[in-house]
Amino acid sequence: MTALVFDGQLTKLEIDLLPAINFGKNPVKKVMNQIQLGNTNGSITGDVAGDLVYNVSPSLAEETVSFLKEIAEPSTRGVILVAKYWDRVVKEKTKHTVTSRVSGRSYIIELIAIHSNSDLQGLPPTEKNSVYYGFIRFLKTMEYLDKLSVTFFDKYEDEDVPISVMMEKLTLPFVLDPVNCWNNLGKQLHGFGVVDAYKKFATGTLQALRKLEQESPTKATLAVDKFNINNFHEFIVSA
Repeated sequence: MTALVFDGQLTKLEIDLLPAINFGKNPVKKVMNQIQLGNTNGSITGDVAGDLVYNVSPSLAEETVSFLKEIAEPSTRGVILVAKYWDRVVKEKTKHTVTSRVSGRSYIIELIAIHSNSDLQGLPPTEKNSVYYGFIRFLKTMEYLDKLSVTFFDKYEDEDVPISVMMEKLTLPFVLDPVNCWNNLGKQLHGFGVVDAYKKFATGTLQALRKLEQESPTKATLAVDKFNINNFHEFIVSA
């Protein structure tokens, strides 16, 4: 702590200056190294590391925005929008119950939507470039949420992820923040019946859309691709 004292005839002013780093302009690895260097108690692990996650993550907001802006495929961006709307409806329909307790839910849904549409090799263009089929892939991922493990190793090296964090893969879902490899967002989904609720709504929505698709593939596609909220809302149901 630095104290600057200004003495005058009428006033005496003390100012505490706290040096700070804009973590958002540094790679995650450098950020964590900076924290390690500033730690006088040795390596940062366990509960201490967990506490640091919440201190560091807000400083990485700029990196988070940049990561989301890197999504080049218009269809994937469309899936993210539809998935977030789906999640808002799920939250409304489970108001004051399980899913309303999830912290950071919007970001988690965005990452799951990206992950579920990250490997599109071999798919025909009609499915690859369709928001409808992308949303179906998202729902199928949510159906097996209890088996989900998401790690963005193209954003950091394997060795950058602390062993204590990798051990958290023993309890799924596991969703590792692409801009903070110390932050397992999947922990927010543990307990309170959150996973079961999401799975049921994913199954219910899939069943409703498949039924509509059998009646009219065009209507089913348009309900999602054109994001007709008035029509789409009625398909978001629990199984």
